[in-house]
Formats: sequence, structure tokens, C-alpha cells
Amino acid sequence: MRRLVAVGAAVLGFALFTGTAAHAAEPPTEFGSDWDDPRTAVQPISKPPTPSCTVTIVDHEFRDFTPYTGTYTPPADCVGPWNKVVLRMETTIAGRQYDRLGSLSLGGVTIFKTSTAEPSVDGIRWTVESDVTRYAPLLTRQQPVWMLIGNVVNETYTGILDTKVELTFYQATTDHPAAETSDDVLPLADARQTGGELHGTVTVARNTERLVAEVYATGSGGGCEEFWYGTTPPDTGYSCGTAADGPYREVQVLIDDQVAGIAAPYPYIYTGGWSNPYLWYVLPAPRAFDIHAIRYDLTPFVGLLTDGQPHRVRVRTIGVPAGQSGWDTPTNFLVWRDHGGTRTTGRLLSHDPGTLRKDPTSPGGGDNHHV
Repeated sequence: MRRLVAVGAAVLGFALFTGTAAHAAEPPTEFGSDWDDPRTAVQPISKPPTPSCTVTIVDHEFRDFTPYTGTYTPPADCVGPWNKVVLRMETTIAGRQYDRLGSLSLGGVTIFKTSTAEPSVDGIRWTVESDVTRYAPLLTRQQPVWMLIGNVVNETYTGILDTKVELTFYQATTDHPAAETSDDVLPLADARQTGGELHGTVTVARNTERLVAEVYATGSGGGCEEFWYGTTPPDTGYSCGTAADGPYREVQVLIDDQVAGIAAPYPYIYTGGWSNPYLWYVLPAPRAFDIHAIRYDLTPFVGLLTDGQPHRVRVRTIGVPAGQSGWDTPTNFLVWRDHGGTRTTGRLLSHDPGTLRKDPTSPGGGDNHHV
């Protein structure tokens, strides 16, 4: 398989500032000290008309880089099975603050990732919902809770992120049967960052018949990788003109050092936006509040993994300039088992990921021409 990279020669004209996402500048005078609560163009999550109950798993003010920790206990009044499970986060903030990135995990499994809105002086409130039904196997038992929205509060940046997260469980009925999910939900074990890559291991059941990896990939943490999709060659004069290869990024999953999955990341525009960040204050870009995981079907590799032993996993982002950081790639695994078998066997018949080849183009006469 041959993969071609097309890099446009156009220069995107927007300014980049330092900070966790975009620059927390003074708003225009016409904004005043208050504006509408933010909302995004996202279709509401459908919910079944069945009995439900709600569990609060986070209620915390994020002021610094100290994570919230707690314990999730399954709802006693809704023991399952469930037709749907919906996560709801509500946040209030007032003052001045950058937009921040947040992540929530249960039992080491990332179930939600988000970015926050930039506040008005008088304050804003917003909510976001996410369908987390696929994590139902994880939610049937008690789990440790970990959440972090890294924040800095001082005399200049005064906004404190007052955040509450709830899980609502909708019970299954005859008309609304239990959701079909995987049998197991696993975190990446022994996860660690090494040389700009995420390393860890995964151990699956011997009778695994299907395997899907989830990677919550975001270019973030300040600097140019927040705006990776606008990266230009150094000679353009743009402040992020640091990558001669342009804006191409590819998130790869490797199993025992073999490339097992490739995907292009989604170009998230955080709520500080770019060009004119005030445009995004009340109407953030789609997915800004609910960052989606990239899903990789690793089933062709199952026969190599069902020996009961841990196997090496690496997650890396291709295209990032040497020495430049800024990618966060928390990874989970969804595992389906063959309940009629004791061990799944198999092998790869062929493995040829091809070579990544740069193929830059430039506009000329209305067409793209190879350079």
C-alpha cells in the first residue's frame, strides 16, 4: 500500500499565541463584561423513555494541575443491563482565563476528553453530553475516578473551573433492549511517554475474537502542534513555519513494533480559536467540547495476541518536527470474546504498510502540479 501526502502551498493567515490553547486576550469593547453561554452545533443525544438514575462522579474546582481523584460506585437502583449511558459535564467560570484541555478516566480508561470555554468577566456556564454506552462493561463495578483540567489561577488569570460530571443510566426494557457492547474495556497498561511516543502493553483474553483500539489524539499543550493543520514551511515567515514537510499528521498504533493501524487526526479548533478568537467564544467549533477517539480495528492481529501474555503497544504521531512535543494520545482497548471457544488462533497472511512519501503540490493554472 502506498500513502501519498499532498501539501498545499497556500499560507494560512492567522496568528498564534502562547498558552494551553489560544490567547486569552482582552475582548473587544462591544463584548462588554458578559456574553451568551457557549453552545456548539451538535445534535442532542437521543435518550430512551425508560427508568433512569444519575450518579455524580466529579464535583470539583480546577485551580491548578492537581487532578481530582475519587471512586465511582454503580447505581444501586439501576443495576443494569442498560440501554444507554450518558455522561453530562457542567462547568461555570468567571473572570479571565485561557481555554484548557481536560480528560476523565475510570479504572485507567479514558472515557471523556474536552476543552473548555474562555469566560466573560461576569461568568459563563455550559454543558456537554457524551454517549459513553460502549464503556458499560467498565461501569458494572466500582472504579477509581481521575480527572484533570490543568489550570493556572493568579492575579491575571482569575477563572476557576467549577466542574460537575454525572453519569445517567437508562435501564433496558423489552422495547429498548440492552446495548450491544464489547465484553471487556481495557486501559493501556504501564503507559509512559518515551521519545515523543506513548508506550505500554495490552493483555487480552485467550478467546478474544475482535479487538478495537481507541486513541483520544489531540495536538495540544501550547505551541505549534495546537494548530498543526496550518503548519507551513519555514520560508513562509509564519510563526509556526517549522516543518518543511507541512501540516500532514498521521496517528499510528503499533503492536509488537508492527504498524497495526493508521489514521489522520481530526483538526480540533479549541474555544480560543484563531484569527479572531472572539468568534469562537459563544459558538465553539464542532467537537470542541466532546473530543472523539480515533478507532482502529486491530482484529487482524488477534491471533498474535491470544497467548495470555502482555504485548507491546506504541502510539506515535507522524509528521511532527523533530524535537517538538505537543501530542496527547491516551489509548483504550475494546475486546469482544468468543463465548463458545477457549482460544482464538490465527496469523497475519501479509503485512505491508508501504512507505510514507511526501508529494507536495502547488497551484498553477487552476490545477495542482507536482513539485
